[in-house]
Amino acid sequence: MLQKKWLGLAATGLVVASVVVYQLWAQQVSTPTAPVRSPSLVRNIAMVDIEYIFKNHLRFKQEMSVLRSEATAVEQWAQREQEAIKSLAEQL
Repeated sequence: MLQKKWLGLAATGLVVASVVVYQLWAQQVSTPTAPVRSPSLVRNIAMVDIEYIFKNHLRFKQEMSVLRSEATAVEQWAQREQEAIKSLAEQL
Protein backbone atom coordinates (compact mmCIF):
# COMPACT_ATOMS: atom_id res chain seq x y z
CA MET A 1 0.00 0.00 0.00
CA LEU A 2 2.83 2.36 0.88
CA GLN A 3 4.56 1.67 -2.44
CA LYS A 4 1.38 2.54 -4.37
CA LYS A 5 1.14 5.82 -2.45
CA TRP A 6 4.75 6.72 -3.31
CA LEU A 7 4.26 5.63 -6.89
CA GLY A 8 1.19 7.88 -7.17
CA LEU A 9 3.05 10.81 -5.62
CA ALA A 10 5.99 10.26 -7.97
CA ALA A 11 3.68 10.14 -10.99
CA THR A 12 1.92 13.32 -9.85
CA GLY A 13 5.26 15.04 -9.30
CA LEU A 14 6.44 13.96 -12.74
CA VAL A 15 3.29 15.35 -14.36
CA VAL A 16 3.58 18.65 -12.48
CA ALA A 17 7.28 18.94 -13.33
CA SER A 18 6.64 18.25 -17.01
CA VAL A 19 3.87 20.88 -17.11
CA VAL A 20 6.15 23.45 -15.46
CA VAL A 21 9.02 22.66 -17.83
CA TYR A 22 6.68 22.89 -20.82
CA GLN A 23 5.35 26.27 -19.65
CA LEU A 24 8.86 27.61 -19.15
CA TRP A 25 9.93 26.33 -22.54
CA ALA A 26 6.89 27.93 -24.18
CA GLN A 27 7.66 31.29 -22.56
CA GLN A 28 11.25 31.49 -23.71
CA VAL A 29 12.27 35.05 -24.46
CA SER A 30 13.13 35.48 -28.08
CA THR A 31 14.97 38.43 -29.50
CA PRO A 32 12.51 41.13 -30.52
CA THR A 33 12.21 41.83 -34.18
CA ALA A 34 11.10 45.04 -35.80
CA PRO A 35 7.47 44.96 -36.86
CA VAL A 36 6.91 44.64 -40.56
CA ARG A 37 4.94 47.51 -41.98
CA SER A 38 2.70 46.92 -44.86
CA PRO A 39 1.89 49.93 -47.06
CA SER A 40 -1.79 49.72 -46.15
CA LEU A 41 -1.05 50.34 -42.45
CA VAL A 42 0.89 53.59 -42.94
CA ARG A 43 -1.18 56.53 -41.74
CA ASN A 44 -0.67 60.21 -42.42
CA ILE A 45 -0.58 62.32 -39.29
CA ALA A 46 -1.14 66.07 -39.12
CA MET A 47 -0.46 68.40 -36.22
CA VAL A 48 -2.65 71.42 -35.63
CA ASP A 49 -1.53 74.38 -33.54
CA ILE A 50 -4.74 75.14 -31.65
CA GLU A 51 -3.19 78.08 -29.80
CA TYR A 52 -2.35 79.78 -33.11
CA ILE A 53 -5.87 79.21 -34.39
CA PHE A 54 -7.50 80.68 -31.28
CA LYS A 55 -5.15 83.67 -31.26
CA ASN A 56 -5.83 84.53 -34.90
CA HIS A 57 -9.52 83.61 -35.31
CA LEU A 58 -11.50 86.86 -35.56
CA ARG A 59 -14.92 85.48 -34.62
CA PHE A 60 -13.46 83.67 -31.60
CA LYS A 61 -11.75 86.90 -30.47
CA GLN A 62 -15.03 88.80 -30.83
CA GLU A 63 -16.97 86.21 -28.85
CA MET A 64 -14.32 86.17 -26.11
CA SER A 65 -14.44 89.96 -25.79
CA VAL A 66 -18.24 89.82 -25.50
CA LEU A 67 -17.97 87.11 -22.84
CA ARG A 68 -15.34 89.08 -20.92
CA SER A 69 -17.51 92.20 -20.91
CA GLU A 70 -20.52 90.16 -19.74
CA ALA A 71 -18.42 88.56 -17.00
CA THR A 72 -17.21 91.98 -15.85
CA ALA A 73 -20.79 93.25 -15.76
CA VAL A 74 -21.92 90.24 -13.70
CA GLU A 75 -19.01 90.71 -11.26
CA GLN A 76 -19.92 94.38 -10.79
CA TRP A 77 -23.58 93.46 -10.24
CA ALA A 78 -22.57 90.82 -7.68
CA GLN A 79 -20.42 93.36 -5.81
CA ARG A 80 -23.30 95.85 -5.73
CA GLU A 81 -25.66 93.18 -4.43
CA GLN A 82 -23.14 92.12 -1.80
CA GLU A 83 -22.75 95.71 -0.62
CA ALA A 84 -26.53 96.11 -0.48
CA ILE A 85 -26.85 92.95 1.62
CA LYS A 86 -24.11 94.18 3.96
CA SER A 87 -25.86 97.51 4.43
CA LEU A 88 -29.15 95.72 5.16
CA ALA A 89 -27.38 93.50 7.69
CA GLU A 90 -25.89 96.55 9.42
CA GLN A 91 -29.32 98.16 9.69
CA LEU A 92 -30.60 95.15 11.59
